[in-house]
Amino acid sequence: LVNLARPVTDGMQLIVPWNSDPLTTASQTESSGYPVDMNQADRQALTRIPGVGQVLAERIVSYREKHGPFRSMEDLLDVSGIGEVKLAGMRDYATVNR
Repeated sequence: LVNLARPVTDGMQLIVPWNSDPLTTASQTESSGYPVDMNQADRQALTRIPGVGQVLAERIVSYREKHGPFRSMEDLLDVSGIGEVKLAGMRDYATVNR
């Protein structure tokens, strides 16, 4: 249940189940508030994504207000401060719903 190939980033929460824990990855995701919808989230919700602070959250919201909703996660590359590495770290925590 733990992706051992994924790099760990500062501020990331890892849930490591014990053998006796029930397999409830879907409910864990729902209770944690992930994934965050990049087209609906406010600045506060965006900061729950590991690697997204107040400044980057502001840039995401400003970009979305100016250019309209994101059509795919790759559209986030157009936001200043988001590159390939940052986007890769966000993928498990964010989604783009149209």
